[in-house]
Amino acid sequence: MGSPADVMRRFYEVFLARDTEAMRAMLEGCVWHIPGENLLAGTYRGLEEIVGLFGRSGELSGGTLKLEMHDVVGDDAHAIGLDHVTASRDDGRSLDMNRVVIAHVSNGALAEVWVCPEDQYAFDEFWS
Repeated sequence: MGSPADVMRRFYEVFLARDTEAMRAMLEGCVWHIPGENLLAGTYRGLEEIVGLFGRSGELSGGTLKLEMHDVVGDDAHAIGLDHVTASRDDGRSLDMNRVVIAHVSNGALAEVWVCPEDQYAFDEFWS
């Protein structure tokens, strides 16, 4: 199964590869939190809702959403991913920021995830 940091690194790999099948095992039973006042904000429970969230973010960004993992650190129950995200919208809005993604990992899968953008105002503005 690996450490929580290994699980988080693996999730970034399968997410970036858009490997939906590999994501399934890592997200079954997961709770995913997106903060703010925007079209994506909320709590998503389970595989279908989370995959729906990913699809919606791709749809809203016209497929321009890109993610670059900088680092992952962790202990025996949690992992923290540091990443950079960029995207653009048809109306000219753009997103270009760092994020912290905190995950509770259990039994080799993501159990609960909190996304923390570096600039919540800009994040809300882009996804509104």
